[in-house]
Amino acid sequence: MMSLIRAAERFEAHCEVERGLGKSSLRAYKIDLSQFLLFSKEKRIRSVKRVGRDFLREWLKGLQSEYEPRTVRRKVTVIKSFFSFLEFEDDIDVNPFHKMRIKLTPPKQLPRCLSKREIKCFVRYARSLYQGLFTSTDEYSVFRNAAMIELLFVTGVRVSELVALNVCDINLESLEVRIWGKGNKERIVPLIGNDVVVMLRNVIALSSDSTEALFLNKIGNRISDQSVRSVLRKMAIEACVGIHVTPHMIRHTVATMLVSENVDIRSIQELLGHESIVTTQIYTHVSKEAQKKVLKKKHPVLLM
Repeated sequence: MMSLIRAAERFEAHCEVERGLGKSSLRAYKIDLSQFLLFSKEKRIRSVKRVGRDFLREWLKGLQSEYEPRTVRRKVTVIKSFFSFLEFEDDIDVNPFHKMRIKLTPPKQLPRCLSKREIKCFVRYARSLYQGLFTSTDEYSVFRNAAMIELLFVTGVRVSELVALNVCDINLESLEVRIWGKGNKERIVPLIGNDVVVMLRNVIALSSDSTEALFLNKIGNRISDQSVRSVLRKMAIEACVGIHVTPHMIRHTVATMLVSENVDIRSIQELLGHESIVTTQIYTHVSKEAQKKVLKKKHPVLLM
């Protein structure tokens, strides 16, 4: 009879090797699995075959009392995937989630987006640094920070995808960037605008030949997610933006602005690397206020 700990180890290996999940996804999966195992230990459930619906309902009740609906949904998805794997591998006879109704409705909370004024302040400040309007002794960091910000706004890339970029992923001839998304899925995104091209060209020229990473930290290693967030936080203060700016906020802003400009939803899905168009469609709600304003001004009935 297989233990839950052994089963979790096999599932983690499956996610890494066979499913090809990225480091961020693997880290999230491991956290959710470890929390599930801890709860199982507290309830003295050590075998995969001892997990039943009553146990899952108790576990779910605990999640809902502690976490937001969106987080609960993610954790449930991971554990459901875990037991689906065990069922496929014939480690359990019946998936305990089978015919179990779980209704999790996340709150319809639209993501915080930057205003056009905030974007202008932020981007202009970043560009002013590399254009020499502010002096700096660290030329590489100036170009790197400006290039990262330009890429975030131009491509809507995730921060995990940004730090994973290698020099070979940038094609300055075809003006494209190759991005490796969730599940190691590749997508090609155009590099729009002269500024981002100039910054990337300088970043590559100033980079060390001893590393393949595009963006480096002070000691010459690949920059981390946290370092990017720190750069954004610092530059937002220096640019007098007035709010705490995060990479995810920029990604939401890009998607929202594209929807507002009536860009095809499928094109936005491909740009952002969303596996399901349902994820992209959340941004269609954002443009409703803009639609109302247009209708009030141009609806033929109101013009009569």
